[in-house]
Amino acid sequence: MNRANQRYKLIIGVLAFILALIFNVEFSLPMVAVVALVAVTALFLSLDDLVCYVMCLVPFTWFTPGYMVLILYIILLLKTRNFRMMQILPTLMLIFLEFAHLSLYDFTIEWPQVLSFCSFLALFFYLLFYQPAKDVSPSRYVKMFCFGLAISLSLSSYILTKFYDIELLLSGALRSGVIDELETGLEEVNVLNANSAAYFAITLLACLLVGYKRLNMNKCLHICLLIVAIASGLLSFSRTWIIVCVLMFALYFIYEKAQNKLYLGLLLLVGLAVAISYGWIDMIMSTFMGRFELDNMETAGSRTVYFSVFNDFWTSQFGYVIFGTGVTFYKLVTNIPFSIHNSIQQIYVCQGLLGLSIYIWAAFYYKKHFCSSGNSFVYYIPFIAVLAFSMSLQFLLPQFLMFPLVGAVYVMRMRE
Repeated sequence: MNRANQRYKLIIGVLAFILALIFNVEFSLPMVAVVALVAVTALFLSLDDLVCYVMCLVPFTWFTPGYMVLILYIILLLKTRNFRMMQILPTLMLIFLEFAHLSLYDFTIEWPQVLSFCSFLALFFYLLFYQPAKDVSPSRYVKMFCFGLAISLSLSSYILTKFYDIELLLSGALRSGVIDELETGLEEVNVLNANSAAYFAITLLACLLVGYKRLNMNKCLHICLLIVAIASGLLSFSRTWIIVCVLMFALYFIYEKAQNKLYLGLLLLVGLAVAISYGWIDMIMSTFMGRFELDNMETAGSRTVYFSVFNDFWTSQFGYVIFGTGVTFYKLVTNIPFSIHNSIQQIYVCQGLLGLSIYIWAAFYYKKHFCSSGNSFVYYIPFIAVLAFSMSLQFLLPQFLMFPLVGAVYVMRMRE
């Protein structure tokens, strides 16, 4: 009965959060009120349910203020009785490295940015190495994460459609978030960047490929989330999304059971038929073909050029090679007017080989102590998809891009 009551609290808390976000968008409800609601809900949940709640909320951290992550982390600490070494030690080591860099800077430090980065990093490692109760399946956390991703993507799309019609979205003129180049007449529209939306969409789709039975998810809900994942990915018009999708589906149809392949194949055919009947497919295909024919295709939107530029800077001093530049203000240190668009490069440039070795150590520890053995290769597809996509995306900054990796590796904990 107590477990049932806790689940009702979790469901009510999630619904209340979503309702509060809608009130924020529609009626300008102060964000501090949304965070207060989150904090009060978190206080009344058990630890396992709180982790589920946080897994559902982290996909919204592009929209919510950074101090919400700090508050959630503090509440998690207060409710945790037995910490695992890996929940704390990598965080402390990387934060110490960051503060060592801060002590050497000769420019003004924006401390809220530092606190935000440290909060996200701490929550990332706490969730990554969280050990649930023995009677709680990891699929529960994956389900909540998927639900959060789907609602987060829907929220971003809803905000866009408040100002622009669907034809403009389908034409790729906005790239589902890239509105800076257009005359909007708005001071600010807070939506997911196109590449971030594509990253969320590929993560959601990859986790859902495990199947509704393995996730212990209602079939109708599974289908709805698949629609959100595919639609959001298509509307991002991301070339990386298409490439990773091809890789992901190839692995899926090679390694998955025949019955599950038939289920997904039928869903894809029905979705394609609907898109054709409404005349969407021609416009979408035309936009994607245009994206692949752009002049910057060869350099991946200048990413390959700046990949070399950042590598040259990193190797210019021995200290950078070992310790990096620091994460929070790496653009000021490097004086390069471009963000690093490769997750591994961002780690070794900002945190050096020392920081990179900490992540490698954490990865081997996770594989040894948390991953289930004897599972189908399908359980590893989310991790492969997230890692592949992150080769063209950031990881440490913006900080919310850390969390898709958590959801993906939780799938590897599940048992066949």
